[in-house]
Amino acid sequence: MKKLLTALFVIGFVATGFALDLTPMNGNWVKLESGTEVVTDAEVLTYEDPLMILTSSGKANAETNTITIADPTEIGVVLCIYVAPASSNLVGIADSGNCNLSAAFVGDDDDTLSLIATATNEWSETSRAAN
Repeated sequence: MKKLLTALFVIGFVATGFALDLTPMNGNWVKLESGTEVVTDAEVLTYEDPLMILTSSGKANAETNTITIADPTEIGVVLCIYVAPASSNLVGIADSGNCNLSAAFVGDDDDTLSLIATATNEWSETSRAAN
């Protein structure tokens, strides 16, 4: 179904004469500013940059540290969470409170979760990858 919708979207662009330019700006890819943080269980993530690289620790290896995310400052803010390979624990984020996710997120090494602020008190998931 997702592939069908994507194909219809692309066909719609072609049929209406719109062009979608995916080339990098000025020959360079857009680079997100990144911040790093070591997270432990029950911590509130206060994001400072659009890309937050998290290292999870503080429990026995391979256990989950469940965190929450501070409310966004404004609508349209994008937040990408990357779980660093150096993590000894998993990072858990519940599908509740200010996080509107497709399901609870449990991130392991190199996993990602991308969010967008749809209100000043809500994050909505745009994508995730289990790497």
